[in-house]
Amino acid sequence: ITDLSPYVTNIISKTPTLIGIYSADPTLVARLMGSLKQNGYKGNVSASCTSAELQNATVAAEITGCMATSTGYGYPSFGGKYWTQITKAAKSSGTSLTQGFYRGYVNADLAVQGLKGFGAKGGKLTAEALVNYMNNGWTYPGFGDVAAKQTFPYGKYNAQPCATLARESAKTKKTVPLKDLTCGGVFYTQIG
Repeated sequence: ITDLSPYVTNIISKTPTLIGIYSADPTLVARLMGSLKQNGYKGNVSASCTSAELQNATVAAEITGCMATSTGYGYPSFGGKYWTQITKAAKSSGTSLTQGFYRGYVNADLAVQGLKGFGAKGGKLTAEALVNYMNNGWTYPGFGDVAAKQTFPYGKYNAQPCATLARESAKTKKTVPLKDLTCGGVFYTQIG
């Protein structure tokens, strides 16, 4: 399909203030956003957009203004002491701060915090004992505005109800902060 106008004009005719594009295909997202703009849509679009896509001028023009959402993690563009700590760790490792690096860093921190919690509880450390401890309601406290807290076993299967919003800017070729990591709550109820 080369012309997405028939699809987007139907959506625009409903006069939405926010359109969500739920696709993991960055090419499709950019094409849909471009078509929305070409057909006169001026409202908000929430989609899977990244600052890496802003390096291509054509794609940048299509996705600029995209409200990027990160579930369970923040965006480095918000800055602050936790992002500074991870950025320093990346540099000392000879790399740059990428999504892979900060998510790996957070997962390592989660493991360390789990081991510390288990150690404070006491008992013989085995893989099974650690897993049983963590899956019995243990909560990773999170890492500032980098990563949300996670309560297990829920945290293994679902992202916490936390999100960060940012906008992609073709002008600055960066993700511009909009709303820092904010969380709702998870409530557990035994059924049966």
